[in-house]
Amino acid sequence: MKDIFSKTVYFLIIIIALLGVINSPTALLLGFVYTIIFNNPFKESSHKAIHYFLKISVVGLGFGMFIKETLETSKEGLSLTIFFNTFNCNARFANNKTSKN
Repeated sequence: MKDIFSKTVYFLIIIIALLGVINSPTALLLGFVYTIIFNNPFKESSHKAIHYFLKISVVGLGFGMFIKETLETSKEGLSLTIFFNTFNCNARFANNKTSKN
């Protein structure tokens, strides 16, 4: 009975976190509290996933941004990078043309 209850709570925490009802720090805290109260019912299969999710959550905590905002920012940054690289190449090309006699 306790095993079914711990699995139910485990999946409820995952669903609540994925739906965005709680933010990243709260989800991380809930995960810590869950591991103190219950044992992990999927210890063998979740070992690999824990490493990936921990890395993703640390990055999310560090930036404090949502995925959508991050992708929009990277699109804007990419266009600026392309523009300045093109400008830099053209400026160097023009400089080489005028400095060589």
